[in-house]
Amino acid sequence: MSAATKATRSTVSKESDSHVRLGRLGCKLDLEPSARRDHDMVAVALSLGVLHAIESLLWAIVYVWLGALPSPADAALYSVDSMTTRGASGLQLDRQWRMMGATEAGDGMLLFGISTAFLFYVMQRLWMQRLLKSDFHGTS
Repeated sequence: MSAATKATRSTVSKESDSHVRLGRLGCKLDLEPSARRDHDMVAVALSLGVLHAIESLLWAIVYVWLGALPSPADAALYSVDSMTTRGASGLQLDRQWRMMGATEAGDGMLLFGISTAFLFYVMQRLWMQRLLKSDFHGTS
């Protein structure tokens, strides 16, 4: 048994077959079947993808509304391109709107970073639940 597992066991108490309390942390984890946790992870990732798409479409609507880009299709392409900081669409904003495009690129980088951190947080919690379940139930 590794030192990390021993340290984990010293702060964990089993409340029932389906719940575990983490000692000093005071968190209560529900140990569900692993298939359920996998579906939860997929749902979180898809939800984040949908939220990013909605944000990109909102930026595109603003570009068209302000007259910065001529068509909704061009605005959507430019918005996705800026948000992902890809920059290869060949579309450019007029001089007066360039700061807006740069702001969207910065916003996209920040939000993709936050989304990545959130996904890793969710994965870490799911892996911890799986580890605790395998420690208490002798399964892997």
